[in-house]
Amino acid sequence: MKNNEKIPAGCIIKYGQDEYPFQEFNGKRYHLYTGERYYSRGTKRLHVTIYKFYYGAVPKGYHVHHKDENPLNNHPLNLEMMLGRDHLAYHMKDRDKEEMRKTMNYARTFADKWHGTEEGLAWHRAHAKNSLKKKEVHKICANCGKPFKTIAVNDKGHAKFCSDNCKNTSRFRSGVDNIETTCPICGKKKMRNKYSKSVTCGKSCGRKLLKQRKANSVSTP
Repeated sequence: MKNNEKIPAGCIIKYGQDEYPFQEFNGKRYHLYTGERYYSRGTKRLHVTIYKFYYGAVPKGYHVHHKDENPLNNHPLNLEMMLGRDHLAYHMKDRDKEEMRKTMNYARTFADKWHGTEEGLAWHRAHAKNSLKKKEVHKICANCGKPFKTIAVNDKGHAKFCSDNCKNTSRFRSGVDNIETTCPICGKKKMRNKYSKSVTCGKSCGRKLLKQRKANSVSTP
């Protein structure tokens, strides 16, 4: 950085307007001409000139980027160098969104009118009829592997299982509902389905728990 130690805390650019708005740097005026995004003087852009003055040359294939995305803020602390293709891609995202928004708003003005015409209403009636079109399709159960039939809408059948029993069995085996619990008899940690009624780690502890409950019920007056 050749002159970065000279960067003042405030803005070092003079602002004004003659025929066009201008920013003055090192005694030279750079104008913001109608339809332009950047202040320029002939073929030179102000933000590039300022970057070169404070930070040095800009290698071929690189661009000078405004950090705050405001092309009118040419303070040297707001400028950074970026690879040209990355800089173009960065700004193209915002431009694509803006162009898409304008295109969609323009299209909507005509679409709203068309949907109310006889042709548009006929299209909606045909579209609704096709949307409700159903037919029988053959599939293989993802749990038991048996073939089964289901009803599909517009050739799309979302059923994966031949029955609720296979659906529940598949979910149980997947362990998606498993939680870690502690056996109330021996204190061991175990994973169990959160919908399971069993609370012990096995049959042995289960029998002991049952005896405890019976004993408590008998002793309770």
